[in-house]
Amino acid sequence: MMIQANEGAQIPSEKSLNRQKRKIEKDKRKKHYSDIMIQGTNDYSIVSKRSVEMLYNPVLSGRKDKSTEYFKHVVKKPQRRSPAINRGYWLRMHSIKKSLESIMDQSNSDTIIVINLGAGYDVLPFELLENEKINIFCIDVDYPDLISKKISLIRGSSELRGIINDESESPIIPKHGIMLKTDNYAAVGCDLNDLHLFERLMTELNLCRDDVCSIFIAEVSLAYMKPTCANPIIQETTKFPNSHFLLLEQLLPAGERHPFSRTMLYHFGRLDSPLQCVQTYPTIEKQCERITNLGFRNVEGRDLFHYWNTLSADIKSKIASVEAFDEWEEFVMYAQHYIVLHATNSNVEVYQNTEKKKEETESAEFVKTNLIPIESPELIQRKFAACQSFEGDIVLHGGLDITRSNTTVIIKGNRATEITHNDPLSRLMCQSLTNHNGKLHLSGGRSAPGRPTTECWSIGKIQQKLPNLLEPRSRHCAVSTEHGLLLFGGCNGDAFCLLSDANLPAAWKNMSSSMPNLEAAAMCYHDGLGLIAGGMLKSGTINGTVYKFSIQNDTVTAKPIFQHKLLARYGSKVVHLKGPEYILIGGVSFHQLFNQENWLVKFNIETMAVIPLKISDDDWNNFPMLVGFNATVDETSKITCIGGGAVCFAFGSVSNPQLLTIVHSST
Repeated sequence: MMIQANEGAQIPSEKSLNRQKRKIEKDKRKKHYSDIMIQGTNDYSIVSKRSVEMLYNPVLSGRKDKSTEYFKHVVKKPQRRSPAINRGYWLRMHSIKKSLESIMDQSNSDTIIVINLGAGYDVLPFELLENEKINIFCIDVDYPDLISKKISLIRGSSELRGIINDESESPIIPKHGIMLKTDNYAAVGCDLNDLHLFERLMTELNLCRDDVCSIFIAEVSLAYMKPTCANPIIQETTKFPNSHFLLLEQLLPAGERHPFSRTMLYHFGRLDSPLQCVQTYPTIEKQCERITNLGFRNVEGRDLFHYWNTLSADIKSKIASVEAFDEWEEFVMYAQHYIVLHATNSNVEVYQNTEKKKEETESAEFVKTNLIPIESPELIQRKFAACQSFEGDIVLHGGLDITRSNTTVIIKGNRATEITHNDPLSRLMCQSLTNHNGKLHLSGGRSAPGRPTTECWSIGKIQQKLPNLLEPRSRHCAVSTEHGLLLFGGCNGDAFCLLSDANLPAAWKNMSSSMPNLEAAAMCYHDGLGLIAGGMLKSGTINGTVYKFSIQNDTVTAKPIFQHKLLARYGSKVVHLKGPEYILIGGVSFHQLFNQENWLVKFNIETMAVIPLKISDDDWNNFPMLVGFNATVDETSKITCIGGGAVCFAFGSVSNPQLLTIVHSST
């Protein structure tokens, strides 16, 4: 009911006012809860950075003491993260540090001010202030509650207090403002959604001076703000003379339906800290356009894996020595989902050769795919298992679910049955399973990263131990040939070895070949002709050349046919279609994140044509993760992909509970 005032104005009733008051209070509680959830992402991030510091610093700095450790002052209970998370966070931290160094090296300003927006407990200021000889002033900006806790940690550490010198006698504002200030450091409590407070605080800190180089950093902080709030903050930073902006944020380079992207978005949403900008600016191009429109004249950006590709061989070698590593797919996809961007109104360049040349390919053809539900789907939700078609069924062995498995699964139609062996086999992944002479041969594999095995078995109705390999192999390929069982790659020695049908007693022998040794390549063999594509060289480069090979006596003769970027894959599978045509399925690329139009490609070894195969929109919405999977082909040339998945960095794990069938017009 509305009460009319004498002047004719409508005055809200008491009930209406109470309803409005409750809504305001509810919105405040909701925002407070959201702020707490966003601040919670700082805790995980900072523990991960501490893990990197403990493992990487002694190797990369060459110093065994703990004098280069700063996160130990803010992380009281350190945890060792997985190798992929460690490497991912190291790359993230390194990209920011090196970008900063490049800007500072090119600066002619008397003073450099580094403003970390959404700093959390990051210790970058202390590292910069202790190691740089130039005049630097560092400012940390974050929620007042978080900054208050950080100040307590700083005051509780004599080492950190010593780096930032003595505090001013009276902090300017104890809450929602400058909460700690020295002659080289300030801690500022400011909700970045409050643009007016941010503007006022930057003015109070006297940043708008011609003799100052201002470097703003937003390392996954503005990502949690809606563009309507984040963009004005970026725009404000363009107003300072000689200002630079470093942005590290998530990307969706293959759209939000890519399996990794789906998992990442779900993860942040589940934590009640959803990513607010990535769907508006999903690509490098969109992000650069965004920053240009906000007022920066020069903008350069790249994804984190592009940054990894620019690292020297020496740095990569040192990183490889830190800990055993066999999570390339996870690391590559993670790094391709993050942009590191530099913007400025000066002529300073941080990243060289950031423009990517677009690969010219023929127009995509549509491919028919189907997802087939299966009974007991948990039995096939294994990553990096061994797989082979056998007597009309599909046999899956070993691999990784929660732990490594040593059981075999038989898939008949849409029914899966698990078999436990009387003589338990080792729990391994990255093995090969081959149908050779009517028997299933299980070869190689690994337990932990860096621990490949020489084990070989014949499995089936009768389980039989076979001769061990001459050296351990993992992530190798195996095919049945008229000469015997041929293995390729995944080792440090000879690329090929053969278990010859002519040798009695049976024994493995190394084969002479000029073929480079490759890890996680794809191989098939048909009518006396073998084909190899993809895989990683010892140098860490992905092979983009297709080779054909033949076998004669003790020699495998391999010849390169042609090369193409879309064929440069790690962990893919290759299947013969008909004649000179093949299909390459899945895996990861060091050049781009594969998408709806190129995760599957067809190529012709005679015409050298490479044709992307487009997945329909409906199928792409729930498409499986084509990593750690297997592919088989039946007598009708129907391709079935089974198993696979990935641990999507810290965002959760994906496994494929259904069979994927691929039927192409060529078949």
